[in-house]
Amino acid sequence: MSGRFHIPRPITALCLASTLALAGGLTVGASAPAAANGQGVPDGVYSIVNLEPGSGHESVLLNTALAVELTQGKARIVSGCLPYGDATYDAQADGAWTFAQSSLSTKGCPGAAASDASQVLAAFTAGTSWRYEIADPAVGRSARYLVVGPAWNVVLVPGSTNGYTADTVRTQPPDDLSIVPGLQGSWRVESVSPAPYAPASTAPGGPYPWLASIDATRITLPWGCNTGDGDAYLATASGAFIMHSAEVFTLIGCQGERTESEDVFHALARVTRWESPSTDVLLLTGPSTELRLERAASTNKAFTITALRPATKTVRIAIGQTARLALSAEAIAPEATGKATVRWTNSRGAVAEVTTGAGTKKAAKKGSIAVPFNSDAQVRVKITGAKKGTSRLTFTAPSGVKTSVKIVVVARAVAPTKIAITGSNAKWSDSGQLALRATIRPANATGAVPQWSSSKPQIVRVDARGRLTIVPSDTPRASGQKVTITVKVGGKQAKKTLTLP
Repeated sequence: MSGRFHIPRPITALCLASTLALAGGLTVGASAPAAANGQGVPDGVYSIVNLEPGSGHESVLLNTALAVELTQGKARIVSGCLPYGDATYDAQADGAWTFAQSSLSTKGCPGAAASDASQVLAAFTAGTSWRYEIADPAVGRSARYLVVGPAWNVVLVPGSTNGYTADTVRTQPPDDLSIVPGLQGSWRVESVSPAPYAPASTAPGGPYPWLASIDATRITLPWGCNTGDGDAYLATASGAFIMHSAEVFTLIGCQGERTESEDVFHALARVTRWESPSTDVLLLTGPSTELRLERAASTNKAFTITALRPATKTVRIAIGQTARLALSAEAIAPEATGKATVRWTNSRGAVAEVTTGAGTKKAAKKGSIAVPFNSDAQVRVKITGAKKGTSRLTFTAPSGVKTSVKIVVVARAVAPTKIAITGSNAKWSDSGQLALRATIRPANATGAVPQWSSSKPQIVRVDARGRLTIVPSDTPRASGQKVTITVKVGGKQAKKTLTLP
């Protein structure tokens, strides 16, 4: 099923061809109240009661309470959900009527509201004349105006039956459907309240170990294992919100923590409003539901990086020998990718010199380096032995996660003679991960820092330490595929071909 949001299209041509005979009987020759603005229809707010069709067809009773404000050639339609922008009209004293939809839109109103407004706009646009009917108690009819078209009449009753007045219509700002900056970006789903599929339905669910990505038209939740496209939504500057149809988020066959996303999918289907109390918080609310999201750009500082993985926990090098230590990171959201600024410190610079970048920087005891997370890309730190001894190289992520590597500098270099991959027979985790290890012989080999790679990184990525991760968006099509993992140490290498679960 597509995740695109389909806006009901205004009716541009209707099949009825006959000129309308107005239902309820016409009072011919009735005069409309005098208008002082050059228009035959007085300024004011009018309730849109229904659409009357031609002979042989029934009236269309609108499901939504609509109103229109007509003021000095400007028309504005409103309903119980959103204002629809502006239009121009010309209602001449001789009964001529023209109407132009300059910036009118039915976007933002769900279901019947958008459908009803679309029909009314089409009927207004197709109208060619207007007429006034006085009240007729015999048929229970109030005084009314009719915009007459080739197929439909729009029935207007002076005054508002849905609570709108000229003042409230004018003070409600029009929606700008193209500007919703408060929504877009990467968000951590902090809580869903109530969580319909949690053990206790009244308790909030969350926080969830993944991010929601929101662009101008679409929301993508990466743990919906049978869809990578997400679902389309519509939001307006006034705070209205609607999803197209959340059933495109399917969870058939999902296991483990992926099933938690059902809470979010179910809640999104009921959201009708959005607000952003601060730049870092997004609240989505609806009948009996609330989703609280925290912007990843700020909250990632505290939670994004869950692991730092150097290629090895011990680097043995000889005096004057250089090794390049690969480093990668894992984030809590499996589909979020990027780089994290990681600080490092070297306890004994006189024993081992550490440089980052292209090796042009002077050796130092501390610094920082951009480390890719959730990626097959890796960054390498250059380590050079200076004199016999040991040093401790410590890496610290913005989240506070740390890891350290012991550096042992010896007098004589020992070349590696053999490398093998172990751990391939272990069971894959529910989150699609498998940890491999590189066994290097002899055990006292120097400069022996493994370098891992995957033959299909778009499906299975491998980090600097040898941990495999099936890319979440490709989980369905990854099953049964074969991937070759390679590890290299100096001039030696080992390969292992795996069949994905």
